[in-house]
Amino acid sequence: MKTANVNNLTEGGSSSSSLGSSTDNNSLNSDSDSEVACAPNDRNRKMQNSIISYEQSKVVDLEERLANSDNEKIRLYEALIKEKDEVIKSLHFSVDLITETKDFSIKQMNSQINDLQNALAFKNTFNLHCAQGVGTNIDLKDNIIGKTNVNQLQDMQKETELLETTNKEDKVLISELKSKIIENDTEKANLKVKIAELEFKIKENDTKMKELEAKFEKNDECLKAKITELEIKVKTNSAELTKKDNQLSKITSSAHLNLTLPLNFTKNSKIKVAHPIGIDPFMGVFENIPSAGSNWMVIQRRIDGNLLFNRFDQSEYDNGFGDLKKEFWVGFEVLHQLTNMGRFELYIQVVDFDDVTAYARYDHFVVGSKAEGYIIRSLGAYSGNAGDALKSLKNKKVGYWRCQNHTSFQWWYSDQMKCNLNGSYDSLEPRTVAKPGKFWWGNWKMAKSEKYLKSCKMLIRQV
Repeated sequence: MKTANVNNLTEGGSSSSSLGSSTDNNSLNSDSDSEVACAPNDRNRKMQNSIISYEQSKVVDLEERLANSDNEKIRLYEALIKEKDEVIKSLHFSVDLITETKDFSIKQMNSQINDLQNALAFKNTFNLHCAQGVGTNIDLKDNIIGKTNVNQLQDMQKETELLETTNKEDKVLISELKSKIIENDTEKANLKVKIAELEFKIKENDTKMKELEAKFEKNDECLKAKITELEIKVKTNSAELTKKDNQLSKITSSAHLNLTLPLNFTKNSKIKVAHPIGIDPFMGVFENIPSAGSNWMVIQRRIDGNLLFNRFDQSEYDNGFGDLKKEFWVGFEVLHQLTNMGRFELYIQVVDFDDVTAYARYDHFVVGSKAEGYIIRSLGAYSGNAGDALKSLKNKKVGYWRCQNHTSFQWWYSDQMKCNLNGSYDSLEPRTVAKPGKFWWGNWKMAKSEKYLKSCKMLIRQV
């Protein structure tokens, strides 16, 4: 609204300090942004060093575990082979001892047999020379010698049978020992094969470790190349951010409102005249919100419905209408020009007929031009307890609701709309079914009331 209409925006004395200091804040933000832009370089280097250290520790740990495992297996196999060799030596010694004992017994038996054979030969010779006339003495001697030889032969036969039995047992034992020796030799050969397989696996693992090291080096080179690429992008983005910050600083400085106190309104310190660069001066109401800070500019206020928001002249919605001290609408054109010259946030306060209050807050509010139908380009992030009803109107244009008396009121329109703060004021009709043309906000029901809103207030503030 222009000054001539005396019915437009702007709030209290504290607003000028807040909006006036936006240029300094932007310059500080520019410095901090440049510092933040450089931060990814350090983060990338730290990330690279962390990844390399982690991969190297994994390689070292795998090498140590593989070496310990292979050394332990080789040690166990060598100990087993040594034990088997000692058993084989013991078995060979036992076989040799048994063989020597057997040979000695056989030699002793053969010697006794030879003695008996010599005795028999002597007897036969003696009998041949004394065949005639020897008499009773010779017969007696023959009997004695014969009996003696028979007894000796019987004893020798028993000893021979015993030796043969022992010999058979020794042969069985020797056969068993030879079988064990063969089994041990086979097992020893198998162990040698396993050792050879382990040695082959060790060589194979060495080859794989070399391949992994080569792959790690290659990945390290790729990672370094990617980090270098990211650093280049960061530098490029940093330069672009710096450029945009400078542009934003110029835009923000141009959006400074340069508030002054209007004549005849000095008793109301909330009403001031704003002189933004590039926009005609206008009057506005500026207030502080205890829970949200200072320097909020009121862009719409409805108190009791005394001001009719259905207008005959629709241009009033573009330029604004009402009384700044009571109910008013600041105008779509002022909203478009202000929200496109700097970053503004939006604060909406709604009250029901039980005097319960709730709010909705959006951190980046932007309104398009008249040619775009004053579309809501942006709302930013929502916070509050009234519900995110305005989200249903994002990227939507202004619509018209025509009344029977040829008047109409304007608000952003959507088939799925969930609020209308410029709608028809009605304190009596129950809101059992939402009617887009009424004065309402979402599905929000405070206390036990199901009626439409009693009052509301919309405010914006430069961030």
